Amino acid sequence: MRITWFGGRCFRIKFSENDFVFYPKEARADFNAAALVGDAIAVENASHEMFTPLIASPETSNSGRLIDVMDDPERFLSGEGQFVLDAPPDERLVIKDLSAAMRDEVGSWQNGAVVLSVGSFEQCLAQLNDGSLNTARQLIFAVVDPQALDMDRLAAAAGKMRIQLAEIGLAIEL
Repeated sequence: MRITWFGGRCFRIKFSENDFVFYPKEARADFNAAALVGDAIAVENASHEMFTPLIASPETSNSGRLIDVMDDPERFLSGEGQFVLDAPPDERLVIKDLSAAMRDEVGSWQNGAVVLSVGSFEQCLAQLNDGSLNTARQLIFAVVDPQALDMDRLAAAAGKMRIQLAEIGLAIEL
């Protein structure tokens, strides 16, 4: 999985066999929007045809045995300000737009997942109070107001959670 942030809610994500660009029109002006999308699937809103509604797709648990999940199909789910990209058994990415009025549709999906949250520093910091994030594999914060970033507060709130800060134009490979 490779995640590159281009500002706002714009991310280019290599996930499984697919390349997605979420909200390409929100990329910073110094990035070429046409080149950014290239051969990727452009996702402009939560009702993209490739994504099924999150609310109608409860998470299914498995026995934990690789043989039971290795042939499960990939799933792409969305809700207001939320996306789940699920490719059993290895990859799960949960994307949360913290500026959207969200319901808790992704809570159980965060277990073992990479969770990418985009929002202000205060919104990202508040995410650390979400108990369901304790079981996430990795947290990635895209802080839209980096001037407000307070590393001491973030470190104190994070405890032992694995957190990485996204930087515009730099890829994160997991």
